[in-house]
Amino acid sequence: MDTVDAPDWMEVTNESDEPARNYAAMLPINLKDYVLKWFAEDCPTFDYSGFVIGNEKKTSTLSIKSSCVLAGVPFFDKVFSLADCEVKWMFKEGDSISVEPDSRLVLATVKGPLRKLLLGKRIALNVLSRCTSIATQTRKMVDILKKAKYTGQLAGTRETTPGFRLVENYGMMVGGAHGHHYDLSTITFLKARHLEEQNSIMSGLKAARSAGGYSRKIAVKVANEKDALSAIESGADIIVLDAVKIKYVKLVAWHANQNATFEKHFIIECTGGITPENVTSYISNGKSCHIYTSQLTMMHSDISVISTSWIHQGVPHIDFSLKTNEDDSRAKSK
Repeated sequence: MDTVDAPDWMEVTNESDEPARNYAAMLPINLKDYVLKWFAEDCPTFDYSGFVIGNEKKTSTLSIKSSCVLAGVPFFDKVFSLADCEVKWMFKEGDSISVEPDSRLVLATVKGPLRKLLLGKRIALNVLSRCTSIATQTRKMVDILKKAKYTGQLAGTRETTPGFRLVENYGMMVGGAHGHHYDLSTITFLKARHLEEQNSIMSGLKAARSAGGYSRKIAVKVANEKDALSAIESGADIIVLDAVKIKYVKLVAWHANQNATFEKHFIIECTGGITPENVTSYISNGKSCHIYTSQLTMMHSDISVISTSWIHQGVPHIDFSLKTNEDDSRAKSK
């Protein structure tokens, strides 16, 4: 398999209609603490193999053999920064990278003491791979929605890996999804079990509002139209329709949107079992749709947010390689 540098003429695109963004600016100031925890987990005491290697200065080359949306550059950089190594990139965060069959494309070089290169190698590759895999999967869904002329937002879910949520949510945002339900403090999310304790949606919302204050948005997940309308009447900010339990989601969304007034502002979200194969069935874009149960043709208001765990759970692994130049030379000589 050939390894090739990124040629000057190669067109590397960011498929989003929006201008290039500095995604790293969103990351928390304590990013260093996250990375130090990864190091502490991987090498809690002595690095015996590092003792054998020594500190001779070397250069390693990062390459990839499959097309992807590059994501995780700040994490990769921070890992090697703490390992006293220097990273130089040939691509930017969020770039859509195309790789020719049976070849590898060079993305970056890393220079530093060999012991430190190896110390940070596996951590950096694991994080970069996971983040890029999620961004690539997310971009696929974004492209499907864009082709269908969907005007709403795509979001992930809170079904993320404990301790690794920052990386996974960051990958979704680089891929084109919106930040959503990051943790329990960003939004008050009421489900059936919460509301059962309060006996009604109205009392549940009152309790949530008294604790979270007027600025905290409240989302209510519902499994039928009756509860959706009740949540609207009770003042919920986000009505989350359970696509697994609601058969005619677009019809319920249309009925719900008819209740919007100057005093009642809310958005409709749909979630549950959404994949590339069925996602377009939840999109209306103001088109007429025949509802077989009522024998009516109606103009649907679109669902504002489509959230799915498909973009971040069980995503195909994207493999990166980080080898010292000596490793490549030895392989070729053989």
